[in-house]
Amino acid sequence: MSTPETLSIKKVCANCGSENVWVDATAAWDVENQGWELAFTSLDHAVCADCGGEGVALNDVNMNVE
Repeated sequence: MSTPETLSIKKVCANCGSENVWVDATAAWDVENQGWELAFTSLDHAVCADCGGEGVALNDVNMNVE
């Protein structure tokens, strides 16, 4: 019996295909764990560090394709 393979994706810039993309996020300090925890991620405004695109769309690329 085989198990289904877990899908792995990477986010890339829709303009140039670069993986060097950033999105805005909000973190909250967790006193108990003494560290920052990601509270919210906004995909509304992505930035590509390679082509300089701001507000770019992000594409999902399947990494399981050989």
